[in-house]
Amino acid sequence: MLKIAQSEATTPFPVMLEAIVIHFLYEIMREAGLRVPQPLSNAVSIVGALVIGETAVTSGLVGAPTLMVIALTATASYVTPNLYGPVTIMRFIFIIVGGTLGFWGLALCLMVLLVNICAEMVYRIPYSAPISPFHLRSMRDVLIRASWRVLARDVEMVQNMPGSEIKNSDQKGKQL
Repeated sequence: MLKIAQSEATTPFPVMLEAIVIHFLYEIMREAGLRVPQPLSNAVSIVGALVIGETAVTSGLVGAPTLMVIALTATASYVTPNLYGPVTIMRFIFIIVGGTLGFWGLALCLMVLLVNICAEMVYRIPYSAPISPFHLRSMRDVLIRASWRVLARDVEMVQNMPGSEIKNSDQKGKQL
């Protein structure tokens, strides 16, 4: 912990500004890798990231712990490639809110994100079902896998859970 504190104390910029600059440089390197021919793109990305990252740390503009955290979050964003754009925007929002409002700002952003996820519907079924809206009987196969005998006794369908009965304004109050 002392090394991390010393590293952050020697940099001339606040952590929020460091993180934004590193993310911005990472996005530039990513775009450069996308725009060059395929065999060259991996080399451009890796060499560019190594050279820029090492230079930024040795010059004292960026702390090594900040660079490490940014590298881990950038690598983790490739887990679901279809969500790369929204994850990048959310990353910048969380950095700015966390840098200005601290822990409570991060908690507020997380709560807003969770409320948004709970409000989403996919094929007129709550995205977070059966956790929200809560249905105890359906929870038997969410965290711990229930046995096939227990699951085969009766069929639980997401469409039959509480919260899936949505009213459509076109149907004038009729349930779908």
